[in-house]
Order: sequence, then structure tokens, then C-alpha cells
Amino acid sequence: MEDLVSIVIPVYNVEKYLKRCIDSVINQSYKNIEIILVDDGSKDLSGQLCDEYASRDKRIKVIHKENGGLSDARNAGIDIATGKYITFIDSDDYVSLDYVEYLYRLLIDNNADISVCMYDVVAENKISNHIFKNNANIIILNRIESLKHLLIEDLYTISACAKLYTKDGIDDIRFPLNRLYEDNGTIYKLFDKTNKVAFGYSSKYVYLKRTGSITTQKMTERNFDLITLTDEMCSNLSKYEELHDQLIDKSISSRITLINLMLDNHQEHDKRFNQMIEQIVLSYNQISDKKSLSFKKRMAIVLITKFRWLYKIAWNIYKLKKYGGAI
Repeated sequence: MEDLVSIVIPVYNVEKYLKRCIDSVINQSYKNIEIILVDDGSKDLSGQLCDEYASRDKRIKVIHKENGGLSDARNAGIDIATGKYITFIDSDDYVSLDYVEYLYRLLIDNNADISVCMYDVVAENKISNHIFKNNANIIILNRIESLKHLLIEDLYTISACAKLYTKDGIDDIRFPLNRLYEDNGTIYKLFDKTNKVAFGYSSKYVYLKRTGSITTQKMTERNFDLITLTDEMCSNLSKYEELHDQLIDKSISSRITLINLMLDNHQEHDKRFNQMIEQIVLSYNQISDKKSLSFKKRMAIVLITKFRWLYKIAWNIYKLKKYGGAI
């Protein structure tokens, strides 16, 4: 008997995308799954769609709750999950039909605590041309190695998605409420509990880049949660001397992310903009091996600190090239 895998899908005002997401899940090659749809107070037809799917598939459980945000919705799903393993999928994203099977086999065959697959970021206007990519290569990482990759986000990101966890490993951890960038306050704690992480190079998950999503909304004070949660993470992981440069890298990256967002919202005259640049310079000077940062990041630091106008042009070109103007 294959182990039960719980799939938690928070749902909020995504009626346009929800069918594609749920269809990709109910048709998984791995059949022993429970699908937990958490309707987080949707004001459109999303909640009704959840109930319609539940009436047709007994593996689906639906929670209807007042709006509490992504963290609250995920926590509600964790609370009722009964699977031995658990994975998270955002309701505007979708997965390959062997997503669960791939992650499960990756985890079981390598006796790992977490398995991770590759993902694709696809702009909404290019989704019809997307093709999932298979790759037989895998790597096995110990705790420190897995945390290094999590911090610099080269093999995988700090997102909760595109990963399979043991339910035991997540039972005492919850996502922080009323925060943006909640994954920065959570996922490192799961990796910090592992002995072994299995990473596979096959792409099995699609992040949909759409206008109006959390990551493309107008900047507010809540966006500075990224700094708070990242600094907290870096403080908690500073017990590992081996992660010194990667922690500084992560601190710099969080501030570059906010600088980019401030540029998008024409807020470069906010005093915090210059404060973050100063913090980047101070952090960069503390790195023992400057080449541990990617060339792209080193170039970004040079442009931000010395040629801000040129950095702004480069950032706009990068967005257009990567997302096709979707943001």
C-alpha cells in the first residue's frame, strides 16, 4: 500500500485558474492522495468550484473559512491533513501529472526527509506553450548543503511549493500569520530539521506569473516583512559557521528584492531605499569570499551603489525578457 500524501491548496479568488490547478491534481498518476482545498473567504466562485469538485471526488476535502491570508489557509490545511507526507500547491499554479509520484519516489528511494523538484515560472500570456521537462539527474544533500542552496536559491527557492515533506517534520511548525513572504519565516525551519534532502532536476511545477498576484501587487508597508523575516532567519541559522557567506547573500538578496519593488512603484526617493543600499554595502564587505555571490548579483550591487540609473534600465529589461511584460 502506497503512503497517503496530503496536498494542501489554499484558494482565494482564483476562479479563472482553479480548474486547471485542481484538474492537474485529481489526475495524478499517484492515486493515494487527499486533496485539501482551503477556501479562504473567496468572494468569487472559487468556493463553489471547490464544492463541485469535492462532490465528484471523494479524495477532496474542502474547508470554508473567513479570509485570513495564505499562511492561515495553509495552517488550516496542515491541521486536518492525515497523510504521511504533505505538499503545497498554490491555486493559480499547476503541476505535471506525475508531480506527486516523482517527489514521492525521490524521497522514498533515497530515504530523504524532503524531496524537491525543479519548477518553471511562466507568464500568463505564455502558458499555452509550456512543456514540462524531464531530467534523470538527482543530487542528495545533507542538512548544511541543503540550507546553502535554500539560502542562495540556485537549485530551488525558499517557496513552500515544489517540495514534499514528511508530515511529522511539519507538525510542530506553522506559517506566520498576517505576514507577506511567509515562506521566509517557515521553510528554513523544515530544512533545519532534515538529515537528507533529495533534489531532482525534472521540472514538475509551474508558477504562474500573473498580474494581480501577491508578488505583483502595489508595494505597501507589509512588503517590509521580507526584511523582518529574512533577518530573523539569518539570526536563527547563524549557529552554522559554514553558512556565513550564504546568510549574508540572503540578507543582500532580500534588500535587492525590495529595491526592485520600490523602483517598480517609483519609490526610490523613500529614505529606506538609500538605507537598504547602505546595508547592502556593509553586508557585502563582510563576505569572506566575494566570488561566492553570483556574477549577476555582484554586478547588481555595483550598479545599485554606483550607477543607479543604469541599474533601473537593466532591471526593466530583465523583467521584460523573463516575464514577457507580465509584471
